[in-house]
Amino acid sequence: MKKRYRVPILTISIILLMGFVKGSFAQEVKKYPPYPDVWGHEIIIPDKSVIDPQIVIIKMPDSDYMVEYITKETRIGKDLKFNRAGHLFFSSRTLDFGEDVKEVQRISDEARREKRWHSFIVVDFQKPKIVFSDGPSFEQKEILSGGCDNPFSAQRYYLIRDRDGNLLKEKILVLLLSKPIKEEIDLKCERNWNYKGKYYYRRVAVMPRSYIIPLEDNTFILAFRFIREINGNRGVPVIRFDKDLNTKADLMKFNFFMLDRSEYGNVIQKSKGDDNSNHEVVADYLLKLKKGGLRDGNSK
Repeated sequence: MKKRYRVPILTISIILLMGFVKGSFAQEVKKYPPYPDVWGHEIIIPDKSVIDPQIVIIKMPDSDYMVEYITKETRIGKDLKFNRAGHLFFSSRTLDFGEDVKEVQRISDEARREKRWHSFIVVDFQKPKIVFSDGPSFEQKEILSGGCDNPFSAQRYYLIRDRDGNLLKEKILVLLLSKPIKEEIDLKCERNWNYKGKYYYRRVAVMPRSYIIPLEDNTFILAFRFIREINGNRGVPVIRFDKDLNTKADLMKFNFFMLDRSEYGNVIQKSKGDDNSNHEVVADYLLKLKKGGLRDGNSK
């Protein structure tokens, strides 16, 4: 007859506790920093039904950053149903949630509780300021110009100061659209009163709205809140910059140009002042930059 051995209850409890602690730590392992040499992504959104991707940025438990967005919209009667996905910036992976609203909600709720969740409110109303570990600071400046906002007025821009608060750089980020978009001109705005015509062509986007996400190595991520078309694809650009507003991402590929505010001011002075002329003179200047006729469009 075989002997039976009893395992003491205390031993079982210790084994279970060790397993629980091990599992907990496994879920909380911080992988970043150091960050890999990843500086930019174009997150593709192929479904043309999606107008607003409703971008949300979530810091993951391993300190990677997930850009959560809508991939597809389906109308059922009066209701809209959304498919969502999440793109992990540093590991360059995409998680397809499909219509699994519960999983998306679980991740978002957990991130909100742990203050790892970034929405558009962070950028539009709080105007975040990043103070880097060695003293300099970065912030987005915006001077509100009333009801008839003029995006070409150079009143929204980035600035960098040294540790003593002295101004080092003022920069304006401009996106060159892959093709002009015909739109009805706003004749209620004084700058357009002398414009002869009903339509104009939108060719650029000046300081497009973005999330500003500080990282732990004196770099930060700009995740833009719009879909743009380039090379036949519809995508959302997400770009990482260092504290001097330089990036290893190929800005020419993204059709972005980081201009000195004074340089931009000199360009816009050549415009007649209406929306169509503003777009024309800025787009012409960026095309010359892109062709190498003036200088490289990357940050200087």
